[in-house]
Amino acid sequence: MIAIDRYSATFYPIWYRTQNWEKRTALYVATVWIVSTLTSIPPLFGFGTMTKRSYSVGPLGVATCEVFDNIDFVMYSSAMTFIVPAVVLIVLYGKIFLEIKRRLV
Repeated sequence: MIAIDRYSATFYPIWYRTQNWEKRTALYVATVWIVSTLTSIPPLFGFGTMTKRSYSVGPLGVATCEVFDNIDFVMYSSAMTFIVPAVVLIVLYGKIFLEIKRRLV
């Protein structure tokens, strides 16, 4: 959301200055909560369920925990928590960089 805020401040400075920052901040916070909820809620509906023996005692009596091994959930979780945000950040900051560079010339 910080990258989106910086992008809008760079590309639409007049609009950005005239908008109500309290509403914009509330929208940003709500968006973060909604996306976070949508990312973490699928296991509640059975997507990416853990194996039956997810917690076991090892040979030395040490408890171990198996991580999600469902490849679909691992790919979904990785995409939503790293790949998509990384691509968005790279694109937005790349555009901001090019715009600032263009304005300096």
